Order: sequence, then structure tokens, then C-alpha cells
Amino acid sequence: MCRLITVFFIFLLFIAGCADKTLQIDHYLTFSAKGTRSESRHGHLVVDGREIPWAFKQIAFEGKSYSLHLRSYLWGNDGYHPDEPPLVQEKDGPMVSPETLAKGYWLGAKRPQNIPGNWFLVTWGKNSFAYVAPHAIDTLIEEQKITVAPAEGMIGAPFKRE
Repeated sequence: MCRLITVFFIFLLFIAGCADKTLQIDHYLTFSAKGTRSESRHGHLVVDGREIPWAFKQIAFEGKSYSLHLRSYLWGNDGYHPDEPPLVQEKDGPMVSPETLAKGYWLGAKRPQNIPGNWFLVTWGKNSFAYVAPHAIDTLIEEQKITVAPAEGMIGAPFKRE
């Protein structure tokens, strides 16, 4: 019993330490056919050192949001680009279980009250929302069977947005 209480206390300390963690976010562009009339801009989003796959309609955190654009022509924008105005995140969600915290994501539109500060909102499909930790993005994509678009080079690809 004492061992269980000790493990639970260590887990709470870990969660409390994560709650103060802020995301390190980097948005950058790469170009294809730069300087020509077929120039295209590819938006990339890196969160805590991990590049986010082109799988989510929108990603929101800390008052900023980015939408996924897919090209139909040789020119234009694809990848993640900033939204103006940003997507507003709903607050006052439920408390989530320790098992959900360990899994690294929670399905829902309202931000749970007890998730760490480095979790962010992603949307996909017609009405699918989740708050996810950067380390659990691949798990979310795999378990929810989210389609990932190939980065750079969407022309003629069979990817369809829901």
C-alpha cells in the first residue's frame, strides 16, 4: 500500500511538472519552383522538436492556430499556414483519468482541466477533436485511423479531405 501511494505521489509530481511546460513552436516555409509562376509554399509546423504530419485540419495552442492547406495546382500554399483570426479553444472541459494522461491524448473539443500545459488541440474529419501531447501524435493518428497527406507534392494525390 505504501508503495502504491509513493508511485501515485511521483505521478502527481510528474503531471504538475508538465502542467507548467510551455510548447516550443516553430512554423517555417519551404518553396518549390521559387521565383517562377509555379511557385508553391509548403508550411511546416514543429512542436517541441517534432514535425507535425499533414493530418489535421486545424491545430490550436496558446492563442494561435494553423490550418492545413492542400494544393490542386502546381502553385499556391500547402501544409500548415496561420489562421486569422485563430481558432478559439473551448475551456472548462472535464477532468480526465490518469490512464488518459498516460496515453497522451483525449478526444473532445473542450480543454480538460487537468491536462499538462504542452497538450494542444487538433481537429480532423467533420467533427473530430482531440487534445494531444507532442509525444503522442503518432499514437493518436494510428489509433484514430487519421489519413496523413504526403508532404510537398499533393498534385494528383488520392488524399481527400472529409
